[in-house]
Amino acid sequence: MPHPSATLHVSEKGTVTVLAASLDAGECLEKYRDCDKSGKVYFLRRGHLDKDKKVESKEEILAKAKAIEESNKARAAGVLKQAESDAKAADEVAKKAKAKVDSLKPAKAVKK
Repeated sequence: MPHPSATLHVSEKGTVTVLAASLDAGECLEKYRDCDKSGKVYFLRRGHLDKDKKVESKEEILAKAKAIEESNKARAAGVLKQAESDAKAADEVAKKAKAKVDSLKPAKAVKK
């Protein structure tokens, strides 16, 4: 007895839609891969759940991208502030080292 394959879409509101139903699993798999509606998509191969995926809406994707961009900016600002602080500390250490080296140099001899 042949077992059918199907591709189902469940919207964010809970509406179930059959995208494809066939004895040919390849046809249903193609519909599964091509689905870009937001929600969950299920691929049933020969009557058994084979694959499922969550498809996000364009607004969700843009919101995530913006959040990542903002976090990268904040991280870069933090790294820059730390680098400036490290550079300032290095300048202070260099000044102290130069003063110490200068204090250890012998005084110039005065000619008589």
